[in-house]
Amino acid sequence: RMQLLALGFPANKLYYSVAYVPRAGLHTVLIANVDGTDLVLDSRTPWIERWSDTPYVWLLKQSASDPSIWYSTFPETDDSNTIALAALAS
Repeated sequence: RMQLLALGFPANKLYYSVAYVPRAGLHTVLIANVDGTDLVLDSRTPWIERWSDTPYVWLLKQSASDPSIWYSTFPETDDSNTIALAALAS
């Protein structure tokens, strides 16, 4: 994340997400939104995949506009159906 920000990647296009990975458990990855497509930047793999193409069960995703807000993505739903889980007072 810090390297992408230093290279000028917009902060509002980066967020974290928590997934369940079969045979490994919970795993946090960085998501980069590029041209409207969410791409998974995962330390477990050498490649970049679309959010929808991973074998993961997505549980939580951070708000790109407010990093103190997290949304439930379980069961996997579109953004209009996610639930705000927590918001920390600033």
